[in-house]
Amino acid sequence: MTTPEISVSLITRNRADRVETFLAKAAAIETRRPWELVIVDNGSTDDTPSVLERARASFPVPVTVVTDPTPGVARARNRGWQAAKAPVVVFTNDDCYLPADYVDRYADAFASDESLGFVAGAVVRHDAADVNLGNAWRPDRFYVRPGMFLIPGDFITANMGFRRGVLESIGGFDEIFAYGNGLVGDDCDAVTRVTAAGWNGVFDPEIVVRHHHGWRPPEEVQRVVKGYAAGRGAFYAKCLLDPRVRWLYLKGWTRITFQRFVRDHTVTPTVRELRGALRYLVARRRRA
Repeated sequence: MTTPEISVSLITRNRADRVETFLAKAAAIETRRPWELVIVDNGSTDDTPSVLERARASFPVPVTVVTDPTPGVARARNRGWQAAKAPVVVFTNDDCYLPADYVDRYADAFASDESLGFVAGAVVRHDAADVNLGNAWRPDRFYVRPGMFLIPGDFITANMGFRRGVLESIGGFDEIFAYGNGLVGDDCDAVTRVTAAGWNGVFDPEIVVRHHHGWRPPEEVQRVVKGYAAGRGAFYAKCLLDPRVRWLYLKGWTRITFQRFVRDHTVTPTVRELRGALRYLVARRRRA
């Protein structure tokens, strides 16, 4: 069997209809390069296992299904890249639609520069009726160098790839970031640790996935907004524990907090971030 050049890793949990639509779109990827799809079923109790079994039999490239019953987004991402066979692992979500040139664009991006530890692409809203959250876009190609201050949400694992060896060298994703404690931010944390280890990264606006999350009801939107704030706080708290980036993120977090207060005259996002920071520290202590 030919070794794949790219492994596309997907996490799903109790969203059989979503993952079926994802698979139909991903089957249309056009490339001559060998690639594989690695799907982590993160404890589904619906028809997801049957959908994945059918995909294994009919998908145009090899499909590996990893079953991990313990919920946790960072944990599941780790299971994905650990099962991957390619030197580059690309992450996406089951509510995203991949373009036909997805594999080629990632392969070309990493081949163009050996100093790149990660490459991130644009995530754009698929349905204009959905709230404009969970996306990442900027018009220009943006390089990330060691020592740069990063804000959670600038790069997201709905469209992001890493060299497998780089992920292995940093210990993968921090599994404290999980569904259960409501903390997101494992993607920005991984990128920060990759750059702290001396690797560069790049945001490529030409690599585009469409995000069909379906967030519309006000109560659901508010839940997402609160979750993002808590995740930012957890991320900043972890950065303050890392002597390589401590002062960079202490100054950066202080600066954007002050600017936000001057602009919006509210401390609500900051309070949510501090709560998220505390939750991260408590969870980290329990794991120690």
